[in-house]
Amino acid sequence: MKKRGQATAFIIIVIVILIIAAIFLGMRYAVSQGLFKSFFTKEEVLPAQIRPIQESLSSCALSLLEQGAQRLALQGGHLNLENDNIPTTPFTPLQRNLEIIPDTDIETVVWFREQGNGITEMNMPSQTQMEEDIAQYINSNLRDCAFNLTHFLDEGYLLSTRGKTPETQVTIEEEQIQVRVNFPLDITKSGQTFTLESFGGTKDISLGKLYKQAREIFEKENEELFLEQKTIDTLVAYNDEVPFSGTDTSCSPKLWSKTEVTTKLKNILFENVAAFSVQGTGNEIQEERFNYLSFDALDKKDNQLAVNFMYIPTWPTLVEVLPSEGDIMKGDAITKEAGGVANAILSQFFCLNNYHFVYDIKYPILITLRDEETDFIFQFATQVIIDNNQPRINQFETLDIVETESPICEYKTAPLTIMTKTVTPSGSLINLPEAGLSLKCFPAACPLGTSNAQGLLNTISPPCVNGILEATKEGYHSGKTLLSTNEGAAVAEIVLEPFYEKEVVIKLREKDSGKIRDPYDSETVFIQFNHQLTTHTTSYQYPDEESNTLQLLIGPYDVNAMVFGSSTWPITLPQETITKCVDTRASGLLGLFKTEKKCIDTTTEKIELEQALKGGMNFVYEFQRAELSREGKLTIYILVDKLPSSLDTMNQIQLSLETNKDHPYFMNPKIQ
Repeated sequence: MKKRGQATAFIIIVIVILIIAAIFLGMRYAVSQGLFKSFFTKEEVLPAQIRPIQESLSSCALSLLEQGAQRLALQGGHLNLENDNIPTTPFTPLQRNLEIIPDTDIETVVWFREQGNGITEMNMPSQTQMEEDIAQYINSNLRDCAFNLTHFLDEGYLLSTRGKTPETQVTIEEEQIQVRVNFPLDITKSGQTFTLESFGGTKDISLGKLYKQAREIFEKENEELFLEQKTIDTLVAYNDEVPFSGTDTSCSPKLWSKTEVTTKLKNILFENVAAFSVQGTGNEIQEERFNYLSFDALDKKDNQLAVNFMYIPTWPTLVEVLPSEGDIMKGDAITKEAGGVANAILSQFFCLNNYHFVYDIKYPILITLRDEETDFIFQFATQVIIDNNQPRINQFETLDIVETESPICEYKTAPLTIMTKTVTPSGSLINLPEAGLSLKCFPAACPLGTSNAQGLLNTISPPCVNGILEATKEGYHSGKTLLSTNEGAAVAEIVLEPFYEKEVVIKLREKDSGKIRDPYDSETVFIQFNHQLTTHTTSYQYPDEESNTLQLLIGPYDVNAMVFGSSTWPITLPQETITKCVDTRASGLLGLFKTEKKCIDTTTEKIELEQALKGGMNFVYEFQRAELSREGKLTIYILVDKLPSSLDTMNQIQLSLETNKDHPYFMNPKIQ
């Protein structure tokens, strides 16, 4: 009997375990299907009287969500496009936004580019940033939803918003986007008042998936430089049309027009870039002869994804070729001894024509991803850079885009004391109150709070190894320091350098006479200051009706200044025929004793410009604390030439930007 009772108890235990396992597996399946959430999420039960208003507002919010997501996706993940202060000219590089169709507002952000000062810039957004942008877009356009409610007033409804502003939360998932607008609305109908706390819903939009795939392609390009490598392959493959490197037995050096070569190269890139494809996608080119143009960039295959690459020859493109003389590219004719004892004169020499050109190329490529099932499109641009026939150097080892929300921030266990300080004009440290503090512990950025009136914050932080403690305050450059909070209580001091605001005075100095003068009404001045030791960049444009001040830090800056001039009539660069001649050996036996001239004519197109570059300079200047902290205006002296009247003159002015710092009339900025 005892053994039978033990067996019965064992069977009961087994049954209980099986029941628990079944419940666990069922719950796990329910979670995966989104059903388990309903057991723990209290769903708002709305009275029938206010349900039509809630449905109207939710429908409007979802419509705004779709509009914002589509616009953001077409603009490279950014809803608000920032413009550079310096306009696009033949002498300035690609701007922050690529104008896809000229003279329109159809633009997208360039995720990677090189600025005019040689500094590379990354503009890929984070998912959190995209969510915040769409939420802000919905908030800014909710008035359209309010207009949709006017007919309810005619039906006897009374609506009150309590004077609060809407708070919108957007969550981007791979195939869906969720929106919830917290906006308490008191609704009165037939003497009864109800409150609608929030509205929103979910929209099937594959923004999250396409953004993830776009990021994969971009990171793989940044790692392997596929687009740069294929550009170099193009130079080699089209050597007959775009001279790159070669040798022949002609005694006359070959001549090419740089203008014509550049035009051919742009057209070749236009055709070849369009043939690029990404492996594992729905529009991957299957022909074997195009395999070398296929880019292995995605971790997973996706037959519903189409990826297209595009380059248009009219987009901002820089092509520089060396060696060249003006518009002429030429090879070197070399005469060498052949050796041997054959016919004394005829076999003593033979001719070689050798050429090897070095290219610097910069051009943008538009990468478009389309979900073929939903027809949703995400696109961005990136710049391809060839430097001295080599791919650009990868300056971004990792693409660290920190998301601002993470469960890491919720587990606060480490006591932390932070002191925020700044520097006085004499160089001593003093307490800095009301500085915002956060701890970046990859991949999260956790807000910690604000220092008090004594520049002190006592708080509890998440445990983190080698995190980055950052302090920010208006009027100061953000301070950063490494901090580990995983070994108990921690103490940190962080210093914020003050910005010194200086009124700017622009003076132009004429290179031919040394005369110092104010800018003419017909002149526009652009100046950019890039701090060498921090990420601080500031710029100034003259004339500027809004502000004539700059905020500067102490330390060295790369200063880039340009002056553009205009006249009451268009600046016309007439059509020119440039003839370039070189001495070559005559063919045949007489070529050993006499030379003849070989010439090539190149005709440039007539160009009309509203403005033209007429001066500027690139130099380094270091601001001292004593200099910035004293009273006085910042006077900047810029060297200028006369308005150019030909392409050669324009090229000379452009080249002089690098050498003007050595000109006898060059003057450093002064605060006086």
